[in-house]
Amino acid sequence: MSKEQPKMRVYELAKEMGYSAKEFLDMLQKMGVHAKGNFSVLEDPTVETIKKTVKPRGEGKPAEKAPEDAPTPQAVVEEEKPAPVREVRRITGPTGTTMVTTIDPQAAA
Repeated sequence: MSKEQPKMRVYELAKEMGYSAKEFLDMLQKMGVHAKGNFSVLEDPTVETIKKTVKPRGEGKPAEKAPEDAPTPQAVVEEEKPAPVREVRRITGPTGTTMVTTIDPQAAA
């Protein structure tokens, strides 16, 4: 009993095989596969042919381990700055119109 794969989009197959969508599109064009962009749908037989032809990235290479003495990277914590205080003024003109202004005290200094 074989499980059939549904049609795949180019970006999905690229991700599965370890390539960026742009690199993968370039490879498909060289193979003669017509795909306009990342969201183009690839038919099942085409997907199978690509999987047989294109070697997944990283295949055959052993996983690299980090050296034991290497320092572990520390997360950089940025200090949050308080939001600037602004003064809001409501001014009523001679004709009864109301205007609201915001004054930035840092800019005024």
